[in-house]
Amino acid sequence: LAERIHVNKKERHKGSMPRDMYMTLKNYEKAGRLIVHHTPIERLEDHCIVSGETRVAYDGIYLATGFVLDVMTQPLIQDILRLPEAQLVAGYPKTTTQLEWVPRLYVSGMLA
Repeated sequence: LAERIHVNKKERHKGSMPRDMYMTLKNYEKAGRLIVHHTPIERLEDHCIVSGETRVAYDGIYLATGFVLDVMTQPLIQDILRLPEAQLVAGYPKTTTQLEWVPRLYVSGMLA
């Protein structure tokens, strides 16, 4: 199971951006032609990105993607984790070969 988790983490894409676009944007960033912000944008105001007390003027927003979704922090999953039979391996559900995590609860997708 630990090996499967390792392979899944290695192979899982962090987003849906094509590699050529990713490489182009990385090159622009290195050349100073692009600024990448990793902070949440609260709002856009007077052609500025506002995050907390910070205001950054922008010429264009080309990719505004993502959110951090840690499914393990969701209330339903937290309730399941309180069950003694809900075991984890490397942060992922320890399942049977039929993907049963706890009795009568089967997982799929990123939890499998």
